[in-house]
Amino acid sequence: MTVSRGWNGTWIDKGDLVEVGNASWNGALGTGGTATIGYNATHGGGTPPFLSPTLDGVVCG
Repeated sequence: MTVSRGWNGTWIDKGDLVEVGNASWNGALGTGGTATIGYNATHGGGTPPFLSPTLDGVVCG
């Protein structure tokens, strides 16, 4: 999978791994605060896309 565009974060495509960091404006959310991220990507049929997304190493679900 290749991320072609991401928003509300800083995106680093490392082949089989995509890392997303905070944007300049959402790095210090208050208690109960939220931030929504999004992306556009293409999938060529190799590694399945985002089967187990994680946040700070903890699986999201």
